[in-house]
Amino acid sequence: MNRETINLIIAGVLLAIIIVGLNYFFIVKKKKQEIVSLKNQIAKLDSEIKKAKLFKKRLFEMEKEIALMEAELEKLKEKLPKKEDLPNLIRSIAKLAYYSGINFLSLKMGKERVYPEKNYAEINMDVNFVATYGQLMVFLHSVDGLDRLIKPYKLDINVSGKKKAVENPMLSVKGILQTYRFVEGQKKAGGKKRAKR
Repeated sequence: MNRETINLIIAGVLLAIIIVGLNYFFIVKKKKQEIVSLKNQIAKLDSEIKKAKLFKKRLFEMEKEIALMEAELEKLKEKLPKKEDLPNLIRSIAKLAYYSGINFLSLKMGKERVYPEKNYAEINMDVNFVATYGQLMVFLHSVDGLDRLIKPYKLDINVSGKKKAVENPMLSVKGILQTYRFVEGQKKAGGKKRAKR
């Protein structure tokens, strides 16, 4: 082989190395970077899919919890009527007191206080009566059994009369029976509302 042929072969090999090198830098390296970028995107999407599945699971659990809370709210709405039905409520309480052997000295309806942010209104009934311990317990238990939620609040109980050493003394009871009603989406207008009588 002559020198010129060898030079041509060397030039051809160098040209092939340059073409392969340029091909690597401009095509293969760029494709490798794209592959790395696509792998990163796939990893990111996998992470987002896992988050979405976890969110879906939590969403399902929260929907179940919301359904339970709505059922609980419906039960509470039964005990917290929307309308003020105070005459029937007073009759029910008076009837329970009568069957418990209690005569009210007084039963006064207080002002209704509306709490729109909490969706309820509170009505206080000032009570004053005399009863034995047994009568008082029967009355309070009966009040607790009503369909409407009524809570004894701030009861002041004292032994009535001069004979404090008797076996079954009469008790003087003064306090508040508190009841509530449901006020869905009602706006507070001027603070307190007066209860209907």
